[in-house]
Amino acid sequence: MPISVSAKKSLRVSLRRGQENRSVKSRVKNTIKKTTQDTLGQAYSAIDKAAKNHIMHPNKAARLKSRLAKKMAQPVEVSVPTPVKKAAKKPASRKKTPKA
Repeated sequence: MPISVSAKKSLRVSLRRGQENRSVKSRVKNTIKKTTQDTLGQAYSAIDKAAKNHIMHPNKAARLKSRLAKKMAQPVEVSVPTPVKKAAKKPASRKKTPKA
């Protein structure tokens, strides 16, 4: 526990900032999850604001934006089951009988 006045204030400030940072991070995560082609700009904006305020590293922000762009550029895949090839059976090996 902090003892001095400045340490107590520092604890209060860090708790408050941590709470604000968590809310920004969760906003970014939720925006990314709900991103569509139309809302891509909003997601970029949320990521850029978090990077500008040092809530996330600028390289992480760039990585997230790159992955979002890549995800939005891909067409939606329709899963079609592929036929399973059966492996060819090996011929049974002949057992050698010992010579008497």
